[in-house]
Amino acid sequence: MPAYFDQEAVEVSNGTVKLNVINKKSTLRGQDFHYKLGGISTAGKYLQQGGCYIASIKLPNYSGICPAFWLLAEGGYGQGHTFFDSNAPSKGCCEIDIIESSPAFGGGYSIAEHYYDLNADSAHTSKSNMVTPPADIYDGEFHTFGLVDLPDASYYYCDGELMVSYPHTYTGDNNGAAIGVKKSYMILSVAINANGPNEWTGSWSFTEKDFPLTTEVDWVNMFFIGLAGRTWTKATIPEMNRPHKAAPVSVNARAREL
Repeated sequence: MPAYFDQEAVEVSNGTVKLNVINKKSTLRGQDFHYKLGGISTAGKYLQQGGCYIASIKLPNYSGICPAFWLLAEGGYGQGHTFFDSNAPSKGCCEIDIIESSPAFGGGYSIAEHYYDLNADSAHTSKSNMVTPPADIYDGEFHTFGLVDLPDASYYYCDGELMVSYPHTYTGDNNGAAIGVKKSYMILSVAINANGPNEWTGSWSFTEKDFPLTTEVDWVNMFFIGLAGRTWTKATIPEMNRPHKAAPVSVNARAREL
C-alpha cells in the first residue's frame, strides 16, 4: 500500500502544525499510491552542528503508523555524511532518531542512531533503545522530546527527563573532531506501514473512518550551545524544559519556512 509525502497532508491551523496520513488514491510519476503523508524539515533552511533539538508533539493513539522526530546530515545519506563517530573503526553516524513512536511499543518509543562505514555504504550498525517515558505519551496531550548533542555523548530526553545517552568516541576519519563532521537538519514526519499491518509499528488499530490520522506539533526549538573552552559534565547539560519556556518557537509562525 504505497504512500508518499505531499504538502496536502500538512495543515497549519490554530497555532499548530498537523502532520496527517490521508487516505487518498493518487498517481505520481506513473505509480499509484493509496496514502499521502505529512512531513516538514529544515533542509535548505537551517542547519546546525550539535546543540539542542526539542519538539512538543501530540502523538496519535494508533498503531500501524510511525510519527517521528529525527535528524539527517547535510548533503546526503551514508558514506561521508556523518555527525560523529561510533566506537567501531571507521563508522560514522548519519541518522539520529530522537523519537519513532507507536502504541504497539507498549507505551514506550524508540531512540536510535544509525552508523555507516565512512569508506563504504555497505556496512551498517545501529544503537537503539526502546525507552519508557515518565508519562503516558499517547494520552492526547503534548509532550516534549529532545536531544542534547555534546562532544562527549548524545543525551535524549522526554518531558525533561533523561531517557538514554550514547557516548561519542572519536575514531576512524574523524579522530579528534569537536562535535561532528556535518551540520544537521530536523525532520518531523509520519509514516504508515507500507506493506500492511504486520511491520514493526504493529497491527493497524484504525479504520477508514479514522482518517486523517494526525500527529500535531506545537513548537520546535533548535539552538546551539557554545562549546569553546568548556568541559561538559552531566551537571552542565541543559535541563530540557527550560529552553522552550524561555523562548518558544511557534511552528505555526515558521511552518512555511520549514
